[in-house]
Amino acid sequence: MIEPKVKVFLSYSHEDESLRNELAKHLKPLERQGLIETWHGAKGAASRGA
Repeated sequence: MIEPKVKVFLSYSHEDESLRNELAKHLKPLERQGLIETWHGAKGAASRGA
């Protein structure tokens, strides 16, 4: 049975964007393995056309 991806929402202040980027680097291997899917405000705004 295939387990669904865990959806990880990254909430951060824009002044902490560099820290979010650093965290994203550490989460990338889990994304590549298909274990998680990350999402953050900037991705959501782009997908909504905002």
